[in-house]
Amino acid sequence: MLRYFLMALPGSGDAFIAEAMRAEILPLFIVRMDSNDFSEVNIPLVSRDELTSALIKESEIDSVIVAGWEEKIPSWIYSSTRRGGWNIHPSLLPNYRGHNPYFYAIRDGLKETGITVHSLSEELDCGDILLQRRIAISKSDTIGSLWKRLNQLGAEAGIETIRLLSEGEIKTFCQPKGKYPTAPKVKSSDFILSSEMSCEEANRLVRACNPFYGAYYEINGKKIKIFEVDTLACNQKRKNPILRFRDGELAATIIEDEEYGLMSGEKYISKLRDNLVQEKS
Repeated sequence: MLRYFLMALPGSGDAFIAEAMRAEILPLFIVRMDSNDFSEVNIPLVSRDELTSALIKESEIDSVIVAGWEEKIPSWIYSSTRRGGWNIHPSLLPNYRGHNPYFYAIRDGLKETGITVHSLSEELDCGDILLQRRIAISKSDTIGSLWKRLNQLGAEAGIETIRLLSEGEIKTFCQPKGKYPTAPKVKSSDFILSSEMSCEEANRLVRACNPFYGAYYEINGKKIKIFEVDTLACNQKRKNPILRFRDGELAATIIEDEEYGLMSGEKYISKLRDNLVQEKS
């Protein structure tokens, strides 16, 4: 069986470890970014500062598997192994290379996405492809639900990768050349709901921000976070805040306000009314 170690972040790493335990093909050790990560796992843990070429060679490592990482993997790590390194990337490469494919897949209205297992290379997310697995994106998916599903799909693809590598001969193919959409780190300006958007674009952005970020919208001069919108609730205008866009309206059914915290749109309207009554009295 393949001698490998895992470099991972919580979420994708947790899903991978669970699958590895079920398959009984555990990594020799796990490299983690934070000292609190995977503390309950009964597998040797190594900090990224403790990882050395000598440790990799002394452990007779065949490969490194990456299941989420905040930085580009230095070439000396996978060059110190016998058979290189493999990254589990949460998109169908060459589309959406980069840090956060989950956000862009929802925001851009993709109907499907998936997992790509590719070799680690000098250029980020550009290595040869070993395998890909696809899943559909529904109109109710949020970044949170997609993240969970891709974590599980990636874990299953990772275990399949280990089995393929263990069997010996593998077949990979080069990524096609050309310009493709990328997935850079998101910033707060990416979360702003604009009145120039269509209702469909706004709905997708809200789902792309739920639950990790929240999409920003200004109501009564206050910037609030929107976590869920609904077209049908617009028929009950007195119960939910109404967001206006170029081709229609959406009701904000779950929001977060700095003063009141996370709540339903109905409760937020009720709070505003109570404050208005208090100001008049």
